[in-house]
Formats: sequence, C-alpha cells, structure tokens
Amino acid sequence: MPELDDLARRVQELEAENHLVKTTLTNVTVEGLGDALDLKDSATTGHSKRVTAFAIGIARALGMPREKIAVLARGAFLQTSAKWQFPIRFLKNLLS
Repeated sequence: MPELDDLARRVQELEAENHLVKTTLTNVTVEGLGDALDLKDSATTGHSKRVTAFAIGIARALGMPREKIAVLARGAFLQTSAKWQFPIRFLKNLLS
C-alpha cells in the first residue's frame, strides 16, 4: 500500500526533525546556563567553554563517534554545575 509507505516515511522524517529540534534546544539551554554562570562568577568566565573545547579535542583524537562527542561536550560544559545549585534530576534530563 503506497499510502502506508508514504505515511511511514513521513513519520520517520518528523521523528528525525523532532530529535534535531530537541537537541538544538538542549544545546541552547545548556549554553545559556553556562553564560549565566559566567555572569554570576567572573573568576570562572569562559571556563566551561574551555573545558568543553579540550574534551572535544581529546575525544576526536581518540576517534570517538560524533554522537558520543555531543554527549561528552554537554557533560564537559556542565561540569561546573555544582555552582549552579540545580536539582540533579534537571541536569540528568539535559544529558539524556
């Protein structure tokens, strides 16, 4: 049935688009939180971005897959999260 094939293909396309939107929103949220931390504590300005850059460089040198690097980068960026005093469940949701 061609209609079902078209519908199944469209569902897959929408799921892929949804995943991209969720990933983008998560990345923007995490970066916004990091920027807010920089404003709160000038002694650590740029620290999260530097740690993230180093982590990405090491992961690439080790040949880590792109999808894993994205998760690693988020975790590296959030490594100063103890200063933010957010509930851990919030941070777990950002990383999943």
